[in-house]
Amino acid sequence: MKKSLTTESIVIAHNSLKGARLTRLDTQEKFTVIRAMRALRPVASSLQEFIEDAREKLRPEGWDNIQHKAERFDTLTEEEKREVNANMEAYNADVARCIGEEASREQELEFEPLTEEAFGRLLDSNDLDISTIIVLQDVLCE
Repeated sequence: MKKSLTTESIVIAHNSLKGARLTRLDTQEKFTVIRAMRALRPVASSLQEFIEDAREKLRPEGWDNIQHKAERFDTLTEEEKREVNANMEAYNADVARCIGEEASREQELEFEPLTEEAFGRLLDSNDLDISTIIVLQDVLCE
């Protein structure tokens, strides 16, 4: 099955399945989940590298000085505190916007879907919150 999924949903599914137990699935269903994980992993790893690059490349000029001031924030004057806060907020906003654009990008993946019955057994094997369940269902099932 070929699916178009956002990078964000792929990463959520990958991270959720990394620690998932497959105890109630039969052997073939376990293979299906493992193959899906292999398809999800490169996208999840790529996003992590992208985040690290964005954090590094978007640092403003004088970043070391800003960090040094932030470490001793309580000793700064009010004007210095405002400056540090403004620089940190601008940096964090730039990083968030950059990562958000990448996270919402569509990715084409191909792997065998999990049946609804197998998906139910996957849920029975794990304690997941509803938002994670919805993403996993969107990613793993047809």
